[in-house]
Amino acid sequence: MPEIVTLVDENDNPVGTKDRALLGEDDRWRIVTVWVLNSNNELLIAKRSMNKKTNPGKWGPSVAGTVEDGDSYRETALREVQEEIGVTLSLIDGALIMHDEDLGSRANKNFIAHTELPIEAFTIQAEEVDAIAWISIPELLREIKEIPEKYLLGMESIIGVIENE
Repeated sequence: MPEIVTLVDENDNPVGTKDRALLGEDDRWRIVTVWVLNSNNELLIAKRSMNKKTNPGKWGPSVAGTVEDGDSYRETALREVQEEIGVTLSLIDGALIMHDEDLGSRANKNFIAHTELPIEAFTIQAEEVDAIAWISIPELLREIKEIPEKYLLGMESIIGVIENE
């Protein structure tokens, strides 16, 4: 069964729908990113499954997902948190960022969550995530500069958004 997504313009206004499998470089669609933080100034990062079509094996945000047509950003974020890391968290609205990538553009709604859960409390969805880890924000920023190929492109700018929320 096809996964239908909403296509949007540069102002996040709906302009149509499309099967996710057919999305291309001329399309812009909605995604969510959830950044999970703890009181030690650590961020939960997730390593993308090696089976992912784009950026397999790269470390990125705690949770990410594509918004299906008819769903809200928040509904998608809550569902993706439950599916990808196996917990229920309260979400704080973050910035909506428009960005362009090789395989199309995204309207990326960010959410922030706070928890003190230890790493063992999370249950990862193997189809989406290979591993998760807590990392201090300063250490993450250092690693992004020293070994950028380990991380999704744009991670550093997103971290700046989190620190300002």
